[in-house]
Amino acid sequence: MKAIFQIFVLLACLLAGTGLKNLLGLPIPETVYGMVIFFLVLKLGWLKVHQVDHVAETLVGFLALFFIPALVNLVNVYPQVAGDFGKILASSLISLVLTFIATGKTVAFLQGRFSHDQ
Repeated sequence: MKAIFQIFVLLACLLAGTGLKNLLGLPIPETVYGMVIFFLVLKLGWLKVHQVDHVAETLVGFLALFFIPALVNLVNVYPQVAGDFGKILASSLISLVLTFIATGKTVAFLQGRFSHDQ
């Protein structure tokens, strides 16, 4: 019964995100709205993490499976992108490094900012 409630909460946030996207009409995916709503529900204390942790951890455990359709599609379109494979690989690596740097700088900034409060 606990798992059903946890799935219901996640799906309710996704449904609310879909409604918000339709209401606002911005080009942001419904899932992003749903994650923001889920974050706000947790942050406002309407729900505690321990009330949804089991299903969330299970979904994260299966996260790699969600990428399989994209990888299968990549195999299908490989002949079309084979000539640009080096460019695609280089841009992917550059964006990966820039993401690591930005994440590290953000964490360092936030740790420095919030360590003074304690």
